[in-house]
Amino acid sequence: MAFGLLSQSLHIFVLIIMSCVAFAGEKPIMVFDMGKTISDHTEFDPVTDAFKREWYAPGAYEYLNRLKAQGFTLAMMINIPEEWGDTQERKLEKLKKVVRTGWDDPDHAAFDWTHFDFIFFPDNDLERKGTGNLIFYHKVIAALARVFGHRDVLFQGENPIEVAEARRAGMAAWDINRVGFSPPHYLPIEQIDDFLKTQRR
Repeated sequence: MAFGLLSQSLHIFVLIIMSCVAFAGEKPIMVFDMGKTISDHTEFDPVTDAFKREWYAPGAYEYLNRLKAQGFTLAMMINIPEEWGDTQERKLEKLKKVVRTGWDDPDHAAFDWTHFDFIFFPDNDLERKGTGNLIFYHKVIAALARVFGHRDVLFQGENPIEVAEARRAGMAAWDINRVGFSPPHYLPIEQIDDFLKTQRR
């Protein structure tokens, strides 16, 4: 099976940001898209090789703080060009430079990477979210299962195509651009358990 082969290479794929990840009981693992979900930005500037401006999406910083305070494990899965690095570590280094260069948030001097226990990138452009290829989602699920065993994984993002892909891959998934709400509308923490029950049906 593909997962058998995949499990042998997960040590290459998984980037553990914290040296020690605290096990958070049976809470679901919260996985986020980054751009237009956790952060917002203007157009990309090829001169500076960064977005002209980038900042936290409204309510994102506070939402992440609340999740961490309640013991949730947080991760991001982020589409970035494969030319940004040939390893997960180099991709992260490049991403941090891009974010740092364009960061302009009056309330937060810098993006707080310590909110996240894991950050995942596709190995190549063919695996990017939104392409219809589910391998990136499957890799994330498998990588997290190696650390935590079977646990609900809940994806939150703004792109309905990616939200649908996450569901097809076996994640619970929440679209932050909910009809009738001002985006971003993150899944209220007190509603997470009930929402997961609806996803399991």
